[in-house]
Amino acid sequence: MRVDDWYRRVHFPSGATAELGFGYEYWILDPTIYEGHAELKARAADLGYRWTKRELAYELVENLLTEVIAAAGGVEHSLAALRDAVARAQAWSDQGATRATPESVPHGIAHPSVTDAWYEFANLLTWARTVEERLDRGTRRRRGVAPLPRQGLAHALRPVRLKKRTDKLLTELRSGPVGEARFLANFTLHSALLRSPNSGAQLDQDGKVTLPIPDKQGERISNWKVLPWKDHRNGVVFAEELWTSMETFMEGLIGAFERSVPRRLRKPTN
Repeated sequence: MRVDDWYRRVHFPSGATAELGFGYEYWILDPTIYEGHAELKARAADLGYRWTKRELAYELVENLLTEVIAAAGGVEHSLAALRDAVARAQAWSDQGATRATPESVPHGIAHPSVTDAWYEFANLLTWARTVEERLDRGTRRRRGVAPLPRQGLAHALRPVRLKKRTDKLLTELRSGPVGEARFLANFTLHSALLRSPNSGAQLDQDGKVTLPIPDKQGERISNWKVLPWKDHRNGVVFAEELWTSMETFMEGLIGAFERSVPRRLRKPTN
């Protein structure tokens, strides 16, 4: 799986003597800009630790890159499970010799594998949203407490070139399916699934299993009944497109870290 390769490149980089992200040079070392700094400082004091400010900040940021990789791995695992569920549904449909009907008369199928597919589609949306959240998210405002700046990997980076490259990659990621996935995932988390897990699937004119999803969404979804369904989109296709954009982003992000290894941690070149 791609996530295994990304972990390998981070933990065993070819051009560095330490894993990517290791070293103070990568990060903004002001603990007060990060969520949890007061709580972690208090916890350390309870255990008898006395960290300097930059040590405390480093404790808060050292895993940010691997946590983004973990979330991207969630997308990959959900996609693999979705592919498997759709393949099982297709095999069942083919075995039953289900015949396609005229385009104006959709042909649906119901099978436990289709239920699995809808749950995995929802999982994929959630993991895609999680990737974005671990890169850039707002903070909750609390009465009487000064608000913190935005959180996530993109806001903790110190090197200017690495920061600019990450911001550009994130903008490109959001311009594709991941940007829409956030609206779909938020609706799924707070209101309802896009389709009931027991709603079944549809067969296209070639007899292929499809998962109908609503037309492209560019804003917050208020209710399932207001979703438009005119474009006959297929959730399987959407999931594959989302994963392609995620792969491109992750390759770019890790490549940016590989090009930003601090001088003292670079392997000598012959």
